[in-house]
Amino acid sequence: MSIKQEKKKRTIEAFFPLIGAILAIVLGVFAWAFAPALLDWSVDTFDGFSGNELNEETLLWGFRIFIFLVGGAFASTLVAFAVPKRKSTVTTNDMKKEKAERDMEKRRRDKTRKKVRKQNAKQTKRIE
Repeated sequence: MSIKQEKKKRTIEAFFPLIGAILAIVLGVFAWAFAPALLDWSVDTFDGFSGNELNEETLLWGFRIFIFLVGGAFASTLVAFAVPKRKSTVTTNDMKKEKAERDMEKRRRDKTRKKVRKQNAKQTKRIE
C-alpha cells in the first residue's frame, strides 16, 4: 500500500491543546456562575424537587458538574462539526492495484498447488 507523506500541520493545530484548556476554564467559570440560578429555577419549576434533599453546597456542586459536562458535550459536538474532514491517503487506484496483485498472487499459489498435487498423484501411481 502506498502511503503519501502527510502535509505539515497547520499552525493553528499546534494551539489545539491550549484552546481546549481555555474552553475548559471558560466552561468551569460558566458552570460556577450559573449553577445557583439553575438550582433556583429547578426548585421553582419541578414540584417534586424542593432543594432540601441535600445540603445546598452539595447541590450546587452537582449542578456545576452537570453544567460543565453538558457544556463540554455541546462544545465537543460543535468542534467535531466544524473541523474539516481530512482527505484519505489511500486512493482508489492504489486499492485496485493492490487487489490485482493479491489476485495474481492467489492465482500463482493455486497454479503451484495444482502442479504439486499432479506430481504427488504421479508419484503415488508409480508406487502402486
